[in-house]
Amino acid sequence: MGYRSWLQNYVNNHPDQNTRSQGQALLNSVGDDMGIDRNFLSGNVGDGGNFRKTGWFGRNTWVKGGNGRLYKNDEISGINDRFKQMYYADQRANSGNGGNSGPRQNLSLGYYGGGGSGSGYYGGGNRASAAQLAEYDQGIGQLEHGLGRIDNQLGVRLGNINNQYNTKKNELRSSWNRAEGQFNDQTRQNQQQRRTNINNINDRSSVGLRGLLRSLGSIGAVGSDMQLAGRAVQNQANQERAGAGQTYAQNQKQIDTTWGQFKNDYADEDKKLNDWKANEDSAARQASQTTRQNLLTQLAQLRSQKATAQGANGANAARADLGRANALSSEIDNLGRQQNTYTGNKVQYNAKDLDSYKVAGDTSVGVSNPVAPGSDPTLNIYNTRLQQEEERKRQNQYL
Repeated sequence: MGYRSWLQNYVNNHPDQNTRSQGQALLNSVGDDMGIDRNFLSGNVGDGGNFRKTGWFGRNTWVKGGNGRLYKNDEISGINDRFKQMYYADQRANSGNGGNSGPRQNLSLGYYGGGGSGSGYYGGGNRASAAQLAEYDQGIGQLEHGLGRIDNQLGVRLGNINNQYNTKKNELRSSWNRAEGQFNDQTRQNQQQRRTNINNINDRSSVGLRGLLRSLGSIGAVGSDMQLAGRAVQNQANQERAGAGQTYAQNQKQIDTTWGQFKNDYADEDKKLNDWKANEDSAARQASQTTRQNLLTQLAQLRSQKATAQGANGANAARADLGRANALSSEIDNLGRQQNTYTGNKVQYNAKDLDSYKVAGDTSVGVSNPVAPGSDPTLNIYNTRLQQEEERKRQNQYL
């Protein structure tokens, strides 16, 4: 009987649900040459049919077993190795049984049966030879050794996950530091530009007022004219300061909006990363416990086979390991649940109103069209009078 036919016989007839599930997973991924699909092992399969992809960018690949249970590509090889051992053992055991290969069955006594007169799952009327018992002992020893390595293997895998997590976390923090540095630099530059603009406005206002007063004095302006001139220059300076405040506010609002949206996006990426680690940790623990369950199940089978071959009760020999294996089922199922704090709902940053950026000494910055510099009506009157006086002097050579 070929390997896949033998596997199908297991899936159809074996009394243990875990073993049937593993056999189905192998049927979905292994050929009759006992080789596992290379595309599955390398993760180069699609998400559908008998295969599933999980994790960031679909980095985890699973194959379906019985009852929808999933087996990861890095654990299916171990399952296949154990089934091949059982296949070879069955082939040897059945070589003297008329070539009737496949699991021998007498299911009347529960999972593994027992007794020495043909009862039990692997029951048989003939006692095993010393060589056959040695093979059982060797198989049992290998399984016990595998059980002893599980915790260490889990620790290595969790350590690898933690290293990847820390690397991604450092990348996120670096992006935060860069963005925060840019935000601070842009804010300082915007504040400095406002101060420079205000200083320039004040300087121009002072120089312009002195020039205007000299011009007015030359044409005999009185004190009230001087006061009006000062007020006109001040009004123009206020208009220019409002324009500078408007520019500062618009720039700072854009800077704050970019920074605020980055912080929201950063929080989303942080949630995604934490979800990834939590789910990878759970997947690693699930795979570890599934491997433990598989090894215990295989160990129970071999103990039952050995006991039956010796004429003892196979069910009693398998009971302890099988009980430990079955006790893991609930934990394995719970570890398969995804943990997600990131919901995909993007939070939009709401920028402050322009008037909230008002700086002491500025007029309201929330206006959309501030009065342009030089449009003050009082100042325009003086400009007109000055122009008229200059024209009068030009026409009268004695003035």
